[in-house]
Amino acid sequence: MNRPTRKVAILTDPRTPRDKTRLSKIMKKVKGELSNLNVAWQDMTGLSLSAIVPEKDIDLFLVVGGDGTMIHFAGHLSQFNLPFFGLNYGNVGFMMNRARGVLHRTLEALKKGAFSIWNFPLLEIQGTDLDGNIHRGLGLNDVTIQRMTSQACRIDVKIGGEKLNYSPFLCDGIILSTPLGSTAYGYNVTRSIVSINTPVVLFTPIAASRTFPAQNIMLPLDTRFSFKIIEPVKRKVQMVCDSFSLGALNEAEVFLSKTEVQLCFQHDSDQSLPMRLINKME
Repeated sequence: MNRPTRKVAILTDPRTPRDKTRLSKIMKKVKGELSNLNVAWQDMTGLSLSAIVPEKDIDLFLVVGGDGTMIHFAGHLSQFNLPFFGLNYGNVGFMMNRARGVLHRTLEALKKGAFSIWNFPLLEIQGTDLDGNIHRGLGLNDVTIQRMTSQACRIDVKIGGEKLNYSPFLCDGIILSTPLGSTAYGYNVTRSIVSINTPVVLFTPIAASRTFPAQNIMLPLDTRFSFKIIEPVKRKVQMVCDSFSLGALNEAEVFLSKTEVQLCFQHDSDQSLPMRLINKME
């Protein structure tokens, strides 16, 4: 049990006019329930990520939407060291709490502090483009290298400072997934997941040539990866942190960030959180 929640910063991501109309109706319900529970709020709807600065008395971020909405905000705003409590108005909602039909009960639990806070790792990427410009990003689910042309990527890979015998990889890309992210893009490629409390990172080539003998490799979470794109002009690739593209890079380092994301999960089940998320895969 956490201390009672007195004030929240509300985050939504209305990307289309249709989303904006739908979210407007949802937000009216959410704000009405918060008022009834005497929970104050700071509405940050429509603000760019760089413009979001929570007031000093904010207890947590209240994220309204789906997993994509949570991913949009969590890594970028983790610097504020505030927990994120998600209300699921999306689909599966791995990172969210139930809201449809149970909104009052869920927000009442938020008010009382009847939720658990789990810390999830972030992957950090630092890379350079062909002009020598440095780019940085954070991935809660994954960091991905993706081809941008009709030709396969050729990627020189080092893991923990050591070059793989299979390098350079000829593939459509590479996914580095956190345990939480193993349920996302990596799952679509391999159909395999790991428990969210397993301290590993998954290395998954996409459509790799026959020289690579496995679908993926499971490595310690603090493993450092180095990537160098061979023929970066001819075989152009982009590097993506969750849904954010860093553009075309020719080399990059990916490693465990010192920052973590705190996600809140309501006490509404006898199952442990890892099992609840696994059961959502059905």
